[in-house]
Amino acid sequence: MDDRALQEYFRFDDADLMANRNGQFSDKQTKKLFEDPRSVSGRLKGCIGGLVGALLLLALAAMLAVPAISGGLTAVRQSEWVTAIFEIVVGGIWGLVWGSFALVALWGGISAALGLLPKILLNSVKGPVNLVGVRTSRKGRYSTQHELHIGGREFDVEERLANIITQGDVYAIYFIKDATILSVERLASS
Repeated sequence: MDDRALQEYFRFDDADLMANRNGQFSDKQTKKLFEDPRSVSGRLKGCIGGLVGALLLLALAAMLAVPAISGGLTAVRQSEWVTAIFEIVVGGIWGLVWGSFALVALWGGISAALGLLPKILLNSVKGPVNLVGVRTSRKGRYSTQHELHIGGREFDVEERLANIITQGDVYAIYFIKDATILSVERLASS
């Protein structure tokens, strides 16, 4: 298939590919990955998302922990020590676990508000591609997930990529840490 089909599928252009070949991000990629998240609107979205997530997780922690601890304190008044200890410990664990998740979400919101983002590195992998369909079963329902295997890496893709990329041909894939593919090029036919 031609390179244009790859560009349309993975949403990149010649400038993106050229920059990625040279181990750099294109201007468009730089804006999307670095500048937009640090913009006022990007920071605001991240901050609000983190704060809302933290509040929801704190509410969940309270819904799980408060009744258990309250039941444990009631058991103390009734001298039911085993029940009291169990409920207080379980309530405390629920509160600590979900409260910790809430702190992580809160830190994410604060980090976004301050414009602190993790370092994003451009990676590449080259080699023959192998498109596979992995059949999974969940609660008696079967589905097929499609993966692109190349150079010891796996990327989740849609089935329609099989009509664009040629099985066994040698490609170069440029991606970032979370396996987001930025650009792809065919290097050789098999």
